[in-house]
Order: sequence, then C-alpha cells, then structure tokens
Amino acid sequence: MASTLQQTDRFYVVNKNQAASISDVQVHSCESSQYLKPLRLKYKQNDVSKTWDYLKVHDSVAVLLYNTDREVFILVRQFRPAIFAVNANAVTEGQNVDTVEHPGMSGLTYELCAGIVDKKLGLRETAKEEILEETGYDVPLDNIKEMMNVRSSVGMTGSRQMLFYAEVTDSMISSTGGGLPARRRVYRSYRITQT
Repeated sequence: MASTLQQTDRFYVVNKNQAASISDVQVHSCESSQYLKPLRLKYKQNDVSKTWDYLKVHDSVAVLLYNTDREVFILVRQFRPAIFAVNANAVTEGQNVDTVEHPGMSGLTYELCAGIVDKKLGLRETAKEEILEETGYDVPLDNIKEMMNVRSSVGMTGSRQMLFYAEVTDSMISSTGGGLPARRRVYRSYRITQT
C-alpha cells in the first residue's frame, strides 16, 4: 500500500486510514521470533533458589526531534500490534479479536522517533536511519546528540535504549517518511509546539 503524505500547518499525515483497516485478527503461539526470545533464569539469592522469566530483545534508539524553523517537536504516531492486542485483551491462543469492538485505532501510540538496533551500525547511525525512515528528515550525523542510555522494561527485558536529541530544519526533509513498505505500521509525524 503506497503512503500518502498530506501537510498541514500542524502535522504530516501518512496514510491515516491504515490503522482502521485492521481485520482477521487471531492470536497464535509464538514458536520462534527474530525479535524476541523467552528465557528462564535460575539462581540463588541469599541461599534461596529462585527463577525469573525474561525476554531477550534487541536494544533500541529513540530520538527527540526539534524543528528549529517551526519551533516544534516532532513525534511519531503509529500502529503498535502489541498495544492493540493488550487493549483487546488478546491473550488466548486461537482467540479471534472483534475489530468492531476493538478497532485498529486502539493500537495507535504517540512516540519519539525510535527503532531497534538490528543491523551492524553504530547507535548514532541507527538513529539517523530511523529518523529518515519514520519522518523523512535526512539529518547529518553531527546533528544527532547523545542524551543518555536507559534500561527499559527492567522486569521483563532489561534492554538498553540510547536516547538522542536532534535539531532539524525543513530543508532536511528528503522523503515522506512513513516507515519501510514491508514493515509499514501507520506513521504520522506530529509537530508539537512549546508552551
């Protein structure tokens, strides 16, 4: 499905109706995945035997984008299947999800531009690639500043996320963004003004 970009004075919209077209939703067990691996840790703590289930996942990057021409922050709105599934209480194998009761809109989130570290690129290069893919800004590496390294979902994954800050201008827009066609979720790049 080709993305359509509409520009207004407040935000870019990339194919805003895509989330509403979610259908034929069914829960299945996950035997294997390139994105996560369930593991069980057995250990002793103060001579007490314990177990802890966790997921091995990719580390990630996230970027707070600020457009200096317009004096606005850029956020991404996209469809997240996991959010959709949790909101629909889709937890039983074989379960069908009623998309009239639980429309695709229930899986939309507002986020920083972000992505997983799954290629042999440095963290800053990964951030640059995600910015271009999701928002269409082609940002020079020197504009992408490291903020901090944090741990997310500390009880379940303990994955690392490197947070960056980047200032962008309208002249850096080189594409419509919206994600890669094979993985397209629904992206809307929002411009949020300071108050």
